[in-house]
Amino acid sequence: MKVAACLVLLSIGALTSPAHAFPLDAQDVRNDGGSRINLSWTAPPKPPPEWIVYRSEPGKPFAPIDTVGGALTGYSDDNRVKDGIPYRYRLLSLPEDATLSSDVSPVAVAQASWFDTAKLNVFVVIAIFLALVLFYIRQAERGKVWSFRSIAGLTAIEEAIGRSTEMGKGVLYIPGVQDIDDIQTIASMIILGNVARMTAKYETPNRCRPHERLETRPARCTCATLGHSRTRCPGRVCPDRSPPEWDPCQEPGAGRSPPARPP
Repeated sequence: MKVAACLVLLSIGALTSPAHAFPLDAQDVRNDGGSRINLSWTAPPKPPPEWIVYRSEPGKPFAPIDTVGGALTGYSDDNRVKDGIPYRYRLLSLPEDATLSSDVSPVAVAQASWFDTAKLNVFVVIAIFLALVLFYIRQAERGKVWSFRSIAGLTAIEEAIGRSTEMGKGVLYIPGVQDIDDIQTIASMIILGNVARMTAKYETPNRCRPHERLETRPARCTCATLGHSRTRCPGRVCPDRSPPEWDPCQEPGAGRSPPARPP
């Protein structure tokens, strides 16, 4: 009697289960922001033209969410997937064939990753950089004096200004031919500030000739601020600059207009 009952149960199971069911795996996608689940399976020997992807969540039946090619062996579900909710999946053939379908997948829950392990090298580089910054800050606090290789061109600027002073000649500075928002012109303005300091210190005339594409006000402002305000030679900072009572950093037309330039 027991053997007969087992045979009946086996026959019922064979009728209710698909003849060519294959396993279907569902897993959360690693190193992402969540809301996505990957499916993978091994296609049967003779797959159908297309697969219909079914999905279910707690308290709801299976419902179709997408259709994929029959030759595919993977699918990424990002169709309104919510983090923290367990999902199950199943594949059915299209056109419908009772002998071709997958098993119900294990439960998969989408979660956002706190750290992307694929970018571990970036983390290591940032950690090394921060460690070096803290190390050098600590060394500087202890009185360590660092030496840097000087740039020959910048070192020669003071020598050139000194020779101009000895010869009684002025200095002609051209900040470049690019616009004011170009990085080369910005660096040139910084160098102009140092030139303005040294020419004011040596009481050497400093003529700044910006390019026609460059607005003259930034150059005048740099020359006046770094040259005139930090030295006591207002008359020889920039011959092209107006007397001290006019603010060269001011917008054109604001305040008092610059007085006439002496001949």
